[in-house]
Amino acid sequence: MLRRILIGLDGSEYCWAAVEMAIGWAKAASAQLTGLGVVDEPEICAPEPVPLGASAFKAQLDQSRLAEARSTVESAVQRFEQMCRQQGIPAQALVDVGLPSQQIAREAQRADLIFLGQQTRFALDEEPGRTLHALLKAPPRPVVVVPREVPQQQAVLVAYDGSLQATRALWAYCQLGLARFLGNTFVLTVHEDEAQGRLISQYAVDLLGSHSIASSTQVLSPRESVDRMILQVAQECQAGLIVMGCYGKASLMEWFLGTTTVNTIAHTPVPLFLFQ
Repeated sequence: MLRRILIGLDGSEYCWAAVEMAIGWAKAASAQLTGLGVVDEPEICAPEPVPLGASAFKAQLDQSRLAEARSTVESAVQRFEQMCRQQGIPAQALVDVGLPSQQIAREAQRADLIFLGQQTRFALDEEPGRTLHALLKAPPRPVVVVPREVPQQQAVLVAYDGSLQATRALWAYCQLGLARFLGNTFVLTVHEDEAQGRLISQYAVDLLGSHSIASSTQVLSPRESVDRMILQVAQECQAGLIVMGCYGKASLMEWFLGTTTVNTIAHTPVPLFLFQ
């Protein structure tokens, strides 16, 4: 069951969408929230080549960037605490120092679920989402990736291919009891052989059924990139959450490839429940 949710706080608009959605889940599940802000000191102060005599300038620049990062983190933590108080949600706010993906993974040992914005923007993220993708390479807990706007729909789309990653993601979803406060469940399997696809999807239906979760299935032949098909079906069934495995292996039977995960994260307007 869902008892504690960890949220990575980077102060971005995606972060606040994640907080908003996590508060809604915490209310429905009577769960506690932990907000974690991370000052990325290792990268801010990382050694780098500088011109002769410029080391003092670099040290001064590092301190200025550290102060800015701490200010951003402290402001994010304060806003998180305020949002939770306004909603009457039990919450804890933490500030840590280190690589964001590593600190989030460490703190996740005390949580059931991690929430992150679709585009994480910690201090020195050279590109949006770098911390998110680093965490997803070996997630200690399932990760809910939240886009800029939280949809009002409550239906759940399970993108299922029978791979180890998809199996673990669906099992984790069932174990956390999320279906108690979410909507109808749909299972999508993409497979070139319809009969084999139906066999694969039946495993998902049976697991959901053992947790008293009714579901309907859809088996499609691959006609375009898998991520586009997932997002199209999610739109058709008005999904407010997509459950899927991440970073599967490149084989015909395991079509949740790294590129599928990356592309789905990049383009989804729907929150993703990801696990490996």
